[in-house]
Amino acid sequence: PAILMTNETGVCLQLHNLILKAAQGRVAGTPFGKEYCELWSSQLNVAAPQVIRDYYHRIATLEQRQNVIYWGDKHPHNDTCLLSIQRWFPHARYIYVVRDPRDVVCSISQMNSWGHERSFKEWQRISSNYEHFIYSLTKFQLYILRYEDLVLDHVAKIKELFGWLNLDVPDRVLDSIATLINVQAHSINRNMEVSGNLSGAKNHNPQKSSLSRWKRELTQEQAKLFELEAAEYLSKYY
Repeated sequence: PAILMTNETGVCLQLHNLILKAAQGRVAGTPFGKEYCELWSSQLNVAAPQVIRDYYHRIATLEQRQNVIYWGDKHPHNDTCLLSIQRWFPHARYIYVVRDPRDVVCSISQMNSWGHERSFKEWQRISSNYEHFIYSLTKFQLYILRYEDLVLDHVAKIKELFGWLNLDVPDRVLDSIATLINVQAHSINRNMEVSGNLSGAKNHNPQKSSLSRWKRELTQEQAKLFELEAAEYLSKYY
């Protein structure tokens, strides 16, 4: 109840990209922007923090949420606008979720119907941006969460995370998570209601089956190559 998150709405991403294109005007391929392009871009950049705050305030009002302490924006591709986020919200706190890159490759491949090699290059690009960025953060601003730890002991990790945010963990929060632990997140709407057929859900944990999925989906040659290429990352987090 103290946290309001949006799921891949891409608010920061959209504004960041708009500001970049606005500065270029018609050169960016839009039918607009014949003059004062950089000034308009600068004005958008100045206004962005308040625009985003007002947007989340409207969501809180819409959902009748009076006790929100934190609001947050989650998107995998926020890696492309991190410097804008840092400039707009210098006191922001970041939860950095890390996961075995070999499993990430399998996930990216499935979502985009890409080959594993292309998916690995995409992981390299994204993770490189995040890894570079976190060195600019203080311990107060950064919480690193291993995906595998969360799956294997979600109660302990959630309590630890909430402690980092100086928040209590209401029993109803843990109860809600317990009812949804075996459900794919993409089938859950904002009201924590589940859509789709849940038959057999109690006998299958999609989260746990996502651990070490690379052992089932990658060839031995691919696994060895990715392990070598991601050796530094694997050593750091695993």
